[in-house]
Amino acid sequence: MLKRIKLILIAPIVFLCTATLTAQAKYDPAKTARTIAPFIDAQTIAVAHADVSRINSDAIFEKVIENAIKIAEPQEKDKTLAELTKCRQIIRQWITDFTTAGGEDIYLVLNLADLPRFFMIAPLGPKADAQEIANLLRKAQPAGSSEGSPIYLDCFEKFGNVAFGGSKETLQRLQTSPPADRPELSAAFVAAGDTAVQLLIILDADARRVIDETLPILAQLPGDISATAVSRGLMWAALGLDAPPKMQIKLEVQSQNATDADALNNVVGQIIDIIVKQNKHLDLKKHLTLLKPTVKGDRLHWLLKDDQINSLMADIFLPASLGVGRAGELVNRKKCIDQLKGLGQAIMMYQNDYREKCPPNLETLIEKANVHPQMILCPSSNEKYVYRGADLDSHASSNMILAYDKLEYHQGECRNVVFCGTQVESMTQEEFCKAIELDNELRRKLKLPEKPAE
Repeated sequence: MLKRIKLILIAPIVFLCTATLTAQAKYDPAKTARTIAPFIDAQTIAVAHADVSRINSDAIFEKVIENAIKIAEPQEKDKTLAELTKCRQIIRQWITDFTTAGGEDIYLVLNLADLPRFFMIAPLGPKADAQEIANLLRKAQPAGSSEGSPIYLDCFEKFGNVAFGGSKETLQRLQTSPPADRPELSAAFVAAGDTAVQLLIILDADARRVIDETLPILAQLPGDISATAVSRGLMWAALGLDAPPKMQIKLEVQSQNATDADALNNVVGQIIDIIVKQNKHLDLKKHLTLLKPTVKGDRLHWLLKDDQINSLMADIFLPASLGVGRAGELVNRKKCIDQLKGLGQAIMMYQNDYREKCPPNLETLIEKANVHPQMILCPSSNEKYVYRGADLDSHASSNMILAYDKLEYHQGECRNVVFCGTQVESMTQEEFCKAIELDNELRRKLKLPEKPAE
């Protein structure tokens, strides 16, 4: 767990935090856009900017420590606290060194030509130590010293009036290729607002076409969710973030027109409904409702204030009163859903190879479909799923049941069920009984014997 916490936290906190008490300059979105514009071209898809003089690193770490301790195993709480305290000291020293060297802002840029790498830019003031700031960017890169990592950055040096951190190939590209005019950059910085951190997604026509063509494949979207609504509805997006002690998150998405904004809003609503339906046991509805946007003309708006963010974080990390065992059970329920989805897909593959028939038992999938033995066991109980599909074939209705877990596997609160259409649902016992009734009705139509529930 400690290793995971370090990997997740160190690079973002380096990007976000500062403990300095320098005077806050008025946010100038036009100036911010002009600063990074020379490094932006047609293939740029994301830009992040942090004003390091505006974020309190100690307040951020207090919030991180508070929630990390809640999810730590009891025997690891002391180690977790010690490790995070050490991280806080490292970050604080890095920030002190950065500001002492004359650093103020950091930009991160993601360009299609550089994927999976990104590059970093730190503007240099008249008294800045360019080499020292470049060295500090090297220390802050997420890949650290892992030279074999696909995102490892190997070039840190002064480039014009900035300190550059990235790959040698990226630097060569910036030196030889002219920037492209991206007028949406300035508009997006305006929308992100006077916040400590801004994250922009800027998509040109080619990038949106790629989304339209590949999103259904990559995300396995349900048939009624339109990728075109996403590609047309997302011209650019601007996220503004103020970190602790007083948090705020605002997001604006620019669509091509009001019609496309409404269509994208419908997609957001559909995704929220799907997440709620598939995770009934997590009681997400009241919180995900906060993530529904308001639509104003051709834009979608989100705004989360400090109390709302704290409420979300409390439920994500779970109140201490629930205990680690409860947290582990909720994690296992999600893993169970994913496993049953994989089993459903493995059974469909088996049918393709064995005359459209389902396997006689789940153990057959281990030998014939390269399914890992652990996949046929519910992660909450380590007991085998109940298999109901031995006498089914490709003629079975998509609403017929292939496999499910017993009620006691999840503390009597829910059952997870995979159907012949490979869809998985988390059900109450009442909903499960209705599903069994429908399954037996469909069995009678196929002249198959009815089966009782276990």
